[in-house]
Amino acid sequence: MANLDYNTERKTKSFLAFAEIHNELRKKFRIPHVITQSDIDKIDNCRFIEGSEITQEPRPSDPESALNLLKDYYAEIQFAYQKHLFEERWIVWNESTISKELVEIGEWIKIAKSNERPSKEVTEYNRFIDKFYEGYLMDYSQLNDSSVTAAVYGRYFLFYEYLKNELLKFSKLKEEEIKDNNNEIDKSKTDPARGSDKWEKLIKSELHDHLKKIESKIESKLSNWKQRVDLIECAAFCQLLFDLKYFESGSTCRKTVISFALSKYGTDIENQLESSKKAAREVHKKLLKVNFK
Repeated sequence: MANLDYNTERKTKSFLAFAEIHNELRKKFRIPHVITQSDIDKIDNCRFIEGSEITQEPRPSDPESALNLLKDYYAEIQFAYQKHLFEERWIVWNESTISKELVEIGEWIKIAKSNERPSKEVTEYNRFIDKFYEGYLMDYSQLNDSSVTAAVYGRYFLFYEYLKNELLKFSKLKEEEIKDNNNEIDKSKTDPARGSDKWEKLIKSELHDHLKKIESKIESKLSNWKQRVDLIECAAFCQLLFDLKYFESGSTCRKTVISFALSKYGTDIENQLESSKKAAREVHKKLLKVNFK
């Protein structure tokens, strides 16, 4: 039952994150309008009264404005929805799942460009490739957040580029880790704090058992850290413990997490705490945080 509750909550949070982005984009782009008698006369069974304040979808009058609106508004909603669908399907963001999604999109694009399997989606994709909409003024059938046009641009352009950039981050992380791991091998292995029980005094006693439960979920990662592999991930985990107040009161972030990692995992993470590696740590924090539920 606990697993069901956790998984349901995870999906709900993912959808709510999408819904929040959707609402923020609507607030940004919809235009305020005061209902007039002329409006009422044009609408069958109009539920508004004269003077009602509403918001309306923008209606651009030239191709350039329409294309920008599609990219910045409707396709952005579809882009956010693609992220939600990714999390529903793959659960986690990592090198493997991102690569698989990229392969699927890449194969679809290859077929779309060949036009071997005509469809509305293929037509819209090739219109973007051919810059069709730079000279054609889109109407409501394209300019809405559930249109095929918005969905195609959101997935096969915005989301596709996003995935490629995310995969590149993992590649850069690996390069940094290999470099740092090589440096680690050259460091002294006789540090008195390395592998000691000093960590027990750093972590609040009431959270020792909870820490063990978290570690039981990531045993393969612990093994890597102890072998000085994926050190940036180890640094992110230790920092996450600090962020979530696992350490005793009065602890300072940098000094405490370095001492904890050295004592608990026999690993020196000082180089991984440099400000230049903050972005990399934040990526790992996001992936690791799910284990704290």
